Amino acid sequence: YTIFARIKTRKDGTIFCKTASTSQWTRDGKSLFVRGGRLVFDIGWVGAVSSKRRINDGKWHDVALTFEDKSGIVKLYIDGKPDQQKALRPQAAVRGHVVRIGYTSSNFPPDSTYKGAMGDVRFYKRLFDEKTVGTIASLQDDSLVAHWTLENAKGGSVLDVSGNKHTAK
Repeated sequence: YTIFARIKTRKDGTIFCKTASTSQWTRDGKSLFVRGGRLVFDIGWVGAVSSKRRINDGKWHDVALTFEDKSGIVKLYIDGKPDQQKALRPQAAVRGHVVRIGYTSSNFPPDSTYKGAMGDVRFYKRLFDEKTVGTIASLQDDSLVAHWTLENAKGGSVLDVSGNKHTAK
């Protein structure tokens, strides 16, 4: 799969998260966030991969993550360019997890709530290659599962504008 977001921040905080509906961080939860100014993807109690490049400079950045299921390879991209990669495998298949935009949990990461501007967040069911990652912002692709924009946030929920009805919290 591929996760894409357009963000602008000077702080740390969560971009995208898929975790249990409880308030605590959970085993095999997945979170894409900014920590120490760097893009990070964490799988609960498995590990994390962090970008080399900082993105907390107050400028707009297109960030992406790709996950290759067979190998477990996670690749981070910043502004269409590859940054870091690492093998991360969830310990088990999970059911009942919810998607959150801009927040992970009350106990992870330390600065969980996103502070800054967020243009949109998209989730695709396919793995984009390095060449395609740089064009996601303008891409029309049938593998789009959900597309959230914060201007469509209502009552603690972020509506999915893809038409697939994947409302996030």
